[in-house]
Amino acid sequence: MPKRMIDTNMWIDGQVVDEFTKNDILLWLYLLTSPHTNICGVLKCSISMIAFESKLIKKEIIESLENLKTKHHLIKQNLEEEEILILNWHKHNWSKSSKLLTSIQTSMETIKTQEFKNYVSGLIERYKTLI
Repeated sequence: MPKRMIDTNMWIDGQVVDEFTKNDILLWLYLLTSPHTNICGVLKCSISMIAFESKLIKKEIIESLENLKTKHHLIKQNLEEEEILILNWHKHNWSKSSKLLTSIQTSMETIKTQEFKNYVSGLIERYKTLI
């Protein structure tokens, strides 16, 4: 199981302190650390599974997902495919490694939402110039 780093400055980030509800914070941490989130920053998981694992109720999850999407601009969501894209995932979870690039490209093939694939593909192209 992958290890994930969480920036402890999150707790003093102005947006989090001033705008996040307690459920937004819990759901955000869940998305960042979920075993369902792949190296591309795409989580494939039902609302029911998120509820089971996070101990939030479905209504709270739906409200917080909407906040993270429209108010905080941190995610995109495809309800039909049950996929959530964490925007800027790459800034905190990708390194300058050709092995990682191969893993990202392989993982990208499992993404069903074309918009999310296009987003990750664009990041990969920019990322290649850094390696």
